[in-house]
Amino acid sequence: MNRKTSLLKLIKEELLNEALPLSIAKQYTSIKVNPAIGKKIDNIFRKLSQLPGATQSKRGDRIYIEYTGNKETRSQAERDIEYAISAKGYKIKDYLKGIAIDPYGREQKLGKVLTKLKLKDLLHNFNTGKDRASRTLEDVYLVFSRHPYDIAGAATDRAWKSCMNIYKGELAADYLHLDVSEGTFVVYIITKDDFNINKPSGRVSVKPFINIRDPKDVIFSTSASMTYGNVPDEFRGAVQKILDSIQNYNTGIFSLDYKLYCDTTAGTFDTLPKIGEKVSRRTVEKVLDILQIQNYEINDDLTVSVDGDVEIDGLGLSHIPIQFNIVTGDFICTGNLLKSLKGSPFRLGGNFECSMNDLETLEGSPQEMANGSFYCDTNVLKSLKGVTQDILGDFDCSGNEDLTSLSEGPKKVGGDYICQGYKSDEPREKIVEEVRLVTEVGGEIQP
Repeated sequence: MNRKTSLLKLIKEELLNEALPLSIAKQYTSIKVNPAIGKKIDNIFRKLSQLPGATQSKRGDRIYIEYTGNKETRSQAERDIEYAISAKGYKIKDYLKGIAIDPYGREQKLGKVLTKLKLKDLLHNFNTGKDRASRTLEDVYLVFSRHPYDIAGAATDRAWKSCMNIYKGELAADYLHLDVSEGTFVVYIITKDDFNINKPSGRVSVKPFINIRDPKDVIFSTSASMTYGNVPDEFRGAVQKILDSIQNYNTGIFSLDYKLYCDTTAGTFDTLPKIGEKVSRRTVEKVLDILQIQNYEINDDLTVSVDGDVEIDGLGLSHIPIQFNIVTGDFICTGNLLKSLKGSPFRLGGNFECSMNDLETLEGSPQEMANGSFYCDTNVLKSLKGVTQDILGDFDCSGNEDLTSLSEGPKKVGGDYICQGYKSDEPREKIVEEVRLVTEVGGEIQP
């Protein structure tokens, strides 16, 4: 008997012994799937079933694929703690031993760090959890499931907590039926003796993203979903890699179906080129069309000059996809997910606005601003490195709590210098003095 045949014998179609009671499961199995999305999911699961080594259930609702990545798991509690303390500059060195590294590179007890940061719930989970022991999974499989039972039961009577718990989740009533009808499917990670998914180690949801310029163009991604349970670091990436291998991506910006819940910050998914990536003039033209930029000229080096404003705010961009050269008006890229300003115009005629992103530095800022103000407030700036040196208008770097120094700030600001929230525990006079040591300010300094 070959391996595939033996796996088929382990796959049971009955749901009688699974986690979710049938009385509740029936509420979801009767929901009709959006026909247009259903066809796309049919295609996804057909391609999944054709992957080497894949095994499917009789109805084809579940596809089993052996997981071959790193099998050392990390718990949900550990990932939650890591995410929370990283926002304050801390890192986990050894979760099992309870050791963290502070922003200055010094070892600290993780429990003390959580106490200092007033993360009471996470401290409780750390102290009382049973997950502080290394665990390596053996004979592990990914289960891609479109069955309504598995989607509805992804957060109920499992070894993890979620707002989609049918009994206790505050969002379950609003979103679970939409997950079933609008095309969400789920990927579990299981061991070979649990093909009924009674005790999965963890899971991640896969949701449909719609091209903002072409509603018929839909791709499926894990971008809008957290991982739950005890899973390897590579789990989500392994799932996404499989999805990437079976989908044809057009160049564009894809937004999560507005009816569905996003439990991460990534409500968009883009397939736009990155700076430095080899592209054609036609690709640059397509990107400009997607971004709805007009009055442009594509230069011989494929940089782009624009006569007027560039407004690419609120698109969920993870990066600026083309290199701008000269922009005569304002350049506005606020409200995205930018970690770098690479691609910003070299020369700018108006305001530069990069507020509400994920920027740690200002490298990539315009080299020259003929006029206007510079707004970089509400980011995660750790320094002002790379900022435009001569700003004729205002400069606003407020709302960056991790900013520890203004020493790399602009040399000249013609208007006001606004740095509210910077070293809020220090006297105003001291901050004003620090600014004046670096920057010639024509207006008011507002700490």
